[in-house]
Amino acid sequence: VGGDPSHWRFKIRQGITFHNGEKFDANAATTGINFIKLPERGMIYTEAVGGPHKPVVVDDYTLDIVCDAPCPLAPTGVRFAHFAAPNWYNNASEEERRSQFISSGPFKFTSWERGIALKSEPFEDYWQGKVEQFPEVSVVWREEDTVRAAMVKTGEADWAYDVGPQNRNNVPKAVVGQSSEVVVLKINSKNREPFQDPRVRLALRHAIDCETLNQQLYDGLGVCRGSPFNDQLTGSRDDIQVPLEYNPQLARQLLEEADYFNKWPNFEFTITTRSGRFPRDVEMFEAIAGMWNEVGFKAGVSVVESSVWNEHSNQNDPSSPLFNVGADIITWPHGNETGDSWFSLRNLMCNHRSGYACDKVLEPQIIPAAGLSGPERQQKLYEMWKYVYDNGLLPAILELPIVYGVSERLDFIPRAEREVRWNEQMKWLE
Repeated sequence: VGGDPSHWRFKIRQGITFHNGEKFDANAATTGINFIKLPERGMIYTEAVGGPHKPVVVDDYTLDIVCDAPCPLAPTGVRFAHFAAPNWYNNASEEERRSQFISSGPFKFTSWERGIALKSEPFEDYWQGKVEQFPEVSVVWREEDTVRAAMVKTGEADWAYDVGPQNRNNVPKAVVGQSSEVVVLKINSKNREPFQDPRVRLALRHAIDCETLNQQLYDGLGVCRGSPFNDQLTGSRDDIQVPLEYNPQLARQLLEEADYFNKWPNFEFTITTRSGRFPRDVEMFEAIAGMWNEVGFKAGVSVVESSVWNEHSNQNDPSSPLFNVGADIITWPHGNETGDSWFSLRNLMCNHRSGYACDKVLEPQIIPAAGLSGPERQQKLYEMWKYVYDNGLLPAILELPIVYGVSERLDFIPRAEREVRWNEQMKWLE
């Protein structure tokens, strides 16, 4: 607004209603934004927009977002907001908000049995027209990818999310898509002395044979990456997308140059991960630990529940039982839905809740870069990520594929990331 990158104006499409008949207007959008940016809802939305901000109603169908600082990510960041019918939301209990949701999409919520199934049906007054494909959609949860594949094979399900490359021949149709999710290893260079030496961090990456992992675990469907994001994001360039060479001899040489074995002869470390976050994840990290041990590290793998993983991840959160401790190395399947690599840099800040680095060169550059735009932003982000790449601060491994299991009677077209929209991507073939 007026050339101010901290002030953005949005026009809201008229004629949209929520599933209970309430209208979608600027007041409804304000309710949704104030809801999603509450600290207890997590900080993904606030960070995606670019920092602290407030919504301001201009008129019934005009909404401003005013940030505390320049926020060029705001137009894309608001996609993370969840908009609920405002009167329902304001009068609902917290339990009601957690167990149902009245939105404005093509399908409306009908029931949810926790841990069993969520059911929905088409919304007749959907603003883009009548949804005719499916009279009802049921979503059931199954943790094991082999079970999801079996359900499609036997006709118990028509579609399954990420059955894994190993199950491609166990479903009627396997559709391969992109995830935009890159597996990253967050090395705790903030709280582990050996990892403060860049030669040690680079040795870790040079010891990993990504191409073999990709072929053996993912049938070559993934893409080995040099940075924690794919080549479509702002700040990406070809040179920082080239994975560091798999070279065990160079890894050992770097450790000798760092005098690693004399300085830290008894240092043992663990990769902390979750099971089932993506197909064959534990196998990947066990293989990586084995590769590290071959060059002289003493590495292992610890598989923990998601709640424990969160405690390790949020090592700079004073409320975490692992405050200022964290994990030695924590796995991070990193999504890139924001389309901009600045968001990822927050994880390298000294005091960010899940920051695992505290680099005196990089740290003072991150926040000022948030307000840049255009070619200046592209260049600055690239320069910072080149520094990260050259110093092994946040080594990337593999951009994961997604293999969807699809029944013979369904056609499915994947998107360029993990979102699934039933009415746009699926249709019956009979």
